[in-house]
Amino acid sequence: MAPETRSGIFRLPEKRGGTVIQVKLRQEPAWRLRELLRGNGLEVGGRWQELFDRLQAFSRNEASWVRDPLVTRTSLRTRRESDTGRKTQNTGNAQPMRKSRKTSSKVSSTSTPKSLGGHLHPRLTLTDLPVELITLVLEESEKDDVLSLAVVCRGLNAIAGFFFLKSIGLQAIPHGWLTFGAYVGHPFGVIPGLCIVLNCLANVSSLTFCFSTSDYSKELYRALSILKRLTSCNYLSFHLPNYAYPSPSLASSVSTVLEEFLSELASKNVRTLQIEADFHTVPKRSSKALLPAISIERAIVNTPFIHNSPFRDWFISSFNASPIQSLRINYGAHFSSFLIRLSLPSLREFDVTSCGQIATNFDPFRSFLLRHPTLVSLHLGCCKYIATKGTISPLPQGSLPVLQSLTVHPSILPYFFSIPYSSSREGLSSRRGRRVADRDNPISSQFPPHLRHISLLNMTESCYSTYGVTMDASLEVCKTALFSVSACSAITVITISFDDLLNSEHLRAIGRSQSLTLPFIQSASFRFRERAPLDQVKAILIPWFQRTFPNAELFIIKLAIMHWWEQEEKSDFVRKVRDFCPQVKSVGINFQQYKIEDWLAQAEGQ
Repeated sequence: MAPETRSGIFRLPEKRGGTVIQVKLRQEPAWRLRELLRGNGLEVGGRWQELFDRLQAFSRNEASWVRDPLVTRTSLRTRRESDTGRKTQNTGNAQPMRKSRKTSSKVSSTSTPKSLGGHLHPRLTLTDLPVELITLVLEESEKDDVLSLAVVCRGLNAIAGFFFLKSIGLQAIPHGWLTFGAYVGHPFGVIPGLCIVLNCLANVSSLTFCFSTSDYSKELYRALSILKRLTSCNYLSFHLPNYAYPSPSLASSVSTVLEEFLSELASKNVRTLQIEADFHTVPKRSSKALLPAISIERAIVNTPFIHNSPFRDWFISSFNASPIQSLRINYGAHFSSFLIRLSLPSLREFDVTSCGQIATNFDPFRSFLLRHPTLVSLHLGCCKYIATKGTISPLPQGSLPVLQSLTVHPSILPYFFSIPYSSSREGLSSRRGRRVADRDNPISSQFPPHLRHISLLNMTESCYSTYGVTMDASLEVCKTALFSVSACSAITVITISFDDLLNSEHLRAIGRSQSLTLPFIQSASFRFRERAPLDQVKAILIPWFQRTFPNAELFIIKLAIMHWWEQEEKSDFVRKVRDFCPQVKSVGINFQQYKIEDWLAQAEGQ
């Protein structure tokens, strides 16, 4: 954006009515142009001299506004023929100035308008100016003025478009990736300009929209205008952060633009679709059938409107018609009917997040898993302490033949494997106190043969009353889960999630009563959603880790962001692991992972 006080020769206002461009000339255009050109190493003469003379004639007139109609092919052809005539008459730059003026009068006599002062002056349009001169004009112009010039003709669009992209810091689109909103993206206000600049979006193949205002319906419309100008889009991402406070009053307008968006999306060959936005929509009957997308390979849809009409039908038909390999969706109302209608023969990764709602019936999941034996990774974060009717029957042997990674709450492990019990307790009780069937059967053959990584969610939950489960029953769940893992020596990586180590009685109780070891585990990770004070970790977690995983060479701990350790605490933790767990070679803390000697070398270097 140029400053308000400028030394420019033109002030190029915004286009009026979409039909004309208005150009205001200063009172001293001729000498100002001459100085600008000389300052940039350009000589004055020939046709340039003719332009100066015509500008000088304008400056003597009281009328300072010139209307320049949008250039058509006919006018451009006429101007090129006129330019050819000038070049034929002006054979060199050394012609006398008086002859150049006569030539100018002859050439322009057919289009000489009558000014307000009654004098006849030759007409001068912006397209008469040489490229070098237009460049100087644009350097002194504001961003809106540059865009006004860009719509005149293809030649001006190429020049003005360069200056517009430069003004917003987007001279090139790296790797075809374009991001709007948030801290690293371009503001949504530049989208109309990007749509004007010719060929600006030719190389764009990935779009990310981070909506940041409560009135995000306008941003959605601008995002739609970008998508319409792309021939294809490999990656499309929506994100609406929690602090945007989506307004229910926008539900109707948002529903309308989302329908248009999904309809447009179907023709863009999108391979990765990511929507993580709590959009408020209005369930309604669509006025037209939405064509499904048929190219989606990876989808992350964490939004409530996936379960509303007509969007639910579009997502189901798109997923079924696409060669989708990875699917992550959120659990919500009517999820059972949604899951039953899915048939994804290429699916390898399946993830269902809870979003605050908990599944109460495992039957839809059971049916889905039996229909998809291709699963390699399974994450069910929405299933906790499911109330059952009668006994629990695990999946038939061989149901998930290629499963390598399983992430579940420990209470639903009986749905996957027939679990024996490690103590004389009566067994794992359900919400209504029913026993688990076949608890004495061996389980080594029940585990998927290729299972290598198991992740146990929320081993120490603080609100047991939410699920109607007592502390003793929850503790038994944790002990049983670890005992079941011990029967599968193929598992080498385990991840255990805790809520709050400071208030955890589970780990203390398990440590006191359990002599179980898992010698085949090579990597153990611990995640904390709440507090994990260093002194508690050193006193409880490290000794339990050493007893339970005596051969684990990798020890990883991930803390909640608000409870991250300082560098000195990290070094203290690593030293404790080195002294107490001699088999550990590498330690990971949050997103940093180094060998123990490298951790200590960093501490000594500070």
